[in-house]
Amino acid sequence: MTVFRQDSGTIPDWCELRGFEPVDIAAGAEQQVTRGDLREIVVATHGTVQVDWGSGGQYVAAGQSLSLPEDAAHYFLRAVTRPAYVMRLWGNWGPRIGGVGVFEVVPNGPAKNFGDPVNYPKQTGVDRHYHDYDEYWIVIEGSGLARIDDVAVPMRRGDCVATGTGHPHDIQQVHGVFRAIYLETTLRREERAGHLWEHVHGPADPDPDRI
Repeated sequence: MTVFRQDSGTIPDWCELRGFEPVDIAAGAEQQVTRGDLREIVVATHGTVQVDWGSGGQYVAAGQSLSLPEDAAHYFLRAVTRPAYVMRLWGNWGPRIGGVGVFEVVPNGPAKNFGDPVNYPKQTGVDRHYHDYDEYWIVIEGSGLARIDDVAVPMRRGDCVATGTGHPHDIQQVHGVFRAIYLETTLRREERAGHLWEHVHGPADPDPDRI
């Protein structure tokens, strides 16, 4: 079980995510940013932000993300017509990753797919699953209770919940609307995409060094 915050200074060595930072930008305002590591991704969660660097630029709307090119040592974030909120993610993951985005969970929501059976009370529609890569959830709204292996993990706004390759995980409960950014880093093992279930894809085989 690994939970850390932006200012905790306790990110485990195995984590490919080495830092994250929320950025609030007023309407019409601009902020210059210095890149954090070899890889950097900008995820917009509210509003639309214009991202400009020396050799290019792109608009990023709420729910979208942008992987900065390696030559973008510095870049600018501009809110277009209204305030924008973005999350910077940086680290040392490889060139092939699972994915990145924003997801929402509501109490007692419908099940979205067929996960593995659980022996604890569930109050969400999230399925118990594992991955062929590490996954990070950065909570941007609400709070709840995650499950990693058989451990209950409280999570709240500002937390990053890190799950290593092969470790089954789930969201057991949320309090009101819960929103988070997910980051799935370097593809490993069989490089299978998406949610994997023991009853379909075989035993999870948790990586003992990534917990």
